[in-house]
Amino acid sequence: MFLAIGLAAGTLAFVDALSPDEGAPTLVLKVARPAGHVLTADDVRTVTLTPALDGVLGAPEEAVGEVLAVGLPAGSPLSTGMFVGPGLAVSAPSGTTVVTVALADPGSRELAIPGTKLTLVGETGPDGNVQQVHDVLVLSRLDSPAGEGLFATETLLTYVLVAVPSRMATLVLESSAVAPLRVALHSQH
Repeated sequence: MFLAIGLAAGTLAFVDALSPDEGAPTLVLKVARPAGHVLTADDVRTVTLTPALDGVLGAPEEAVGEVLAVGLPAGSPLSTGMFVGPGLAVSAPSGTTVVTVALADPGSRELAIPGTKLTLVGETGPDGNVQQVHDVLVLSRLDSPAGEGLFATETLLTYVLVAVPSRMATLVLESSAVAPLRVALHSQH
């Protein structure tokens, strides 16, 4: 009997959490889409999220026709910072270029918090020289899902949209083409 009461209370709490009367309309992707994809009405749907997320879009007309700056998995809430164009560049400081890079390890993933300035570390070219790019601002972060299935070998990768000093953008892109990058933080003393 206590189990039945517990199940009923849990079901009511779950239904209450999904109630359309609470939360806010949030625009999400129906299916995974790659960077560069032009969004259509068939790519998005509106759901109600509780609690509401800050900065997300709420209606399809706000996203249809926009070009994704990064690949996103199904169910991703959409914001203007995920689109190519002025929405993405608004958060970037003057004199920077916005690029997407993959991070190499869980430690780097934990340090790459949006709004943080950091140093990207990576190898360039066949000689394996290690390069550092300082004063990189993290604009957005996307954790991709780990591989699934019996023979999955993929690990969780994190992609970040970063604003790098424009003079260093080519170096960052070359380094990230060789291998995922690592993150370093400098002491402020």
